[in-house]
Amino acid sequence: MKPRSLLDRLVEHQNVVRGIIARAETCLRHPHQRDALTLAKLRWEVARAIGAYTLFKHHELFDPLVAHGTAEQARVAAEAKRACLAMGEQFQAHVRKWSGTPVADHWDEYKPATVAILAKLRAHFDTERQVVASMLVADPQAVRVRRPVAIGAGDRA
Repeated sequence: MKPRSLLDRLVEHQNVVRGIIARAETCLRHPHQRDALTLAKLRWEVARAIGAYTLFKHHELFDPLVAHGTAEQARVAAEAKRACLAMGEQFQAHVRKWSGTPVADHWDEYKPATVAILAKLRAHFDTERQVVASMLVADPQAVRVRRPVAIGAGDRA
């Protein structure tokens, strides 16, 4: 069996989040349901999936390229990581704002805010996939060969 490439794994993580987003958008399209419990559950599912995705791409892609890639790869990876952190903060601000708030009572504000943040996430994923693909096409071995063996292995005394 062929090992999955880093780009394949990135796309798999993105597809998990996209699937949850699609379920949330289905709930949002049915204003008579306004299922606050389901929407809250989906909001936290997205948050958990984004957390796992972020750990993967920072540890296995961006950080190794910043540390060991070419000057151009390091620059692009650092910028991609900054963009990722900024998008993550926007999403977390959305989660903080709407956690514990009765969304059904604030539907006219909640729905467009949620539609907007989900669209931003999808656009960010599209851009991120293109950036990562271009970095890996330039030097497919850059990350795989130079990746540290274990997290924190150099920190042990």
